[in-house]
Amino acid sequence: MSRNTVSAIILSLLVLGTLALVFNVQPVRRALSLSPATPHIAVLNFTTNSFDMFTHWIGTTFDEHVTIRSLDALWSLSNASTTLVCNGTLLAVTNVTFNRLWTGANMFDNTTSGILKLFVEAPSSIPSGDVEVASVTMTILNQGTVPPRPLYSFDESQRTLVNTTLYSNFTFIGLLPVITDAAANIMVYATPTLFPPYLSVDGGYTLGPGPVLGQLFNVTVSLNNVNGPIDHLIAVRYRLQYDNNTLQAVNATEGPYFEYFASLETGSLGTLFQNNILNDPTFGWNVNVSQALDPDATGMYNEPLLSGSGVIAIITFKVLYQPSSVGSVTTPLNITDQMATGLDNMVIQNLVTVPLDQPVDGNVTITRGDHDVAIINITSSKTVFCGGCLGSITVTAANLGISSETFNATVYASGTAISTFMNVTLNGGEFATLTTQWNTTGFAYDNYTISAYAEPVSGEINIGDNNCTGGFVFVAGQGDLTGGTPNALDFVPDGQVNIVDVSVVAKFFSQKVPPAPANCDVSGPTPGLPDGKIDITDVATVAKHFGQHYPYP
Repeated sequence: MSRNTVSAIILSLLVLGTLALVFNVQPVRRALSLSPATPHIAVLNFTTNSFDMFTHWIGTTFDEHVTIRSLDALWSLSNASTTLVCNGTLLAVTNVTFNRLWTGANMFDNTTSGILKLFVEAPSSIPSGDVEVASVTMTILNQGTVPPRPLYSFDESQRTLVNTTLYSNFTFIGLLPVITDAAANIMVYATPTLFPPYLSVDGGYTLGPGPVLGQLFNVTVSLNNVNGPIDHLIAVRYRLQYDNNTLQAVNATEGPYFEYFASLETGSLGTLFQNNILNDPTFGWNVNVSQALDPDATGMYNEPLLSGSGVIAIITFKVLYQPSSVGSVTTPLNITDQMATGLDNMVIQNLVTVPLDQPVDGNVTITRGDHDVAIINITSSKTVFCGGCLGSITVTAANLGISSETFNATVYASGTAISTFMNVTLNGGEFATLTTQWNTTGFAYDNYTISAYAEPVSGEINIGDNNCTGGFVFVAGQGDLTGGTPNALDFVPDGQVNIVDVSVVAKFFSQKVPPAPANCDVSGPTPGLPDGKIDITDVATVAKHFGQHYPYP
């Protein structure tokens, strides 16, 4: 402001005072009626006033700005002082930076916890507009935990300015009027000692390297880390995004998690499960899923509510794309637009939002290999083979690659080779069923695990599917079929032949296999070789060895 302007203001005020004396009016009132707008003082925060429950905030710093707002230059402010009051158990003042506008003997005093006194003077130019007094760095000292604190509880601190004084360069004005603006409280939410609930796509999925175009496969979505007494969670909604150039969503069905807790909840009317497969302008192709526990007939929920982790949805996809040559493509399965709903407590039962942690996304990798042979299954005709007899074992071999392959496959009983299929030849994508007769002569009476292994072919990279382990097979004494467990139909030998063994065979007399158990078909026209039916030969074979004992390891 120019010297001429200042002189004009002073002259006007002097004239007003003289006229007031002549006409017997109040000069101060008339002078104030012509004064500029009253300035405000405020605490400004340009980041956040609210610190959420999912972060440990102790030691975190943030800046507050003590600011004189809407200051008119006509006030010609010369100095200012104010006191900032806060919750000293929650926040501490750790630094004060005065605005460069103030060039005098600026001072602050924070010796008393929760109280900061500020004084600034000698502005380098006439202050106007929004004028910062100082930037104050606060440090968070404390944060509660859940439990024992209730979920959504928080500590808070006011940011109150008191004892504010603003002085003008004009001695006849002196103390300026000021309005103190209220500031929103700082809130620091108590953090759960347990991790918050989160949604996940369970694992990565790999299909191939054999032909998989048009193949259906299932993806499971789980809800995890639910703390029932704290979260009171009753519903979730989410979208599972996918690339429709690679996959096609076919169907979504409810997993067992919600249904299990509905069965435990007293009076629950069950569950709600809704899904839509759609192309959304915001989220693209996705499966939109909503599911919830239903209350009882009165509209109230009863404990227990959801807790722990479990599968909430099973989504079926169809493969639309597979590389035409050797290679792979990975497509994401992303959870987005998620929301969970719970109850504030079990008495009033207001609906509240339950915060969810970041989801764990999944992916699908579709491969195409040039060379890849595999064993995809191995089974035995029975689980009890008599010592010295023949037992049938069937292996399913496959060529999951593109090129025609010739390879050998060996069958093992607990690591001991019992048969080898030589020169198995399959074109790309072909399967073969291979059957061998295991001669158990020389094998001790014991429990054996059967497996099969395809020798890798030249250029094969994926050898993880070359080995396949099947179930167990007992080699037992002739006639010893059961007795190892209370249920005779478990067919666990006990080292002796008694009435239980005879009875279990006689029970299925004259039946074919199946439905009769294959273990009861102990012989046929060729002794020791099953013939697919239970007749007098089988009963007589077991009865012949009645009373015998066989040594087990």
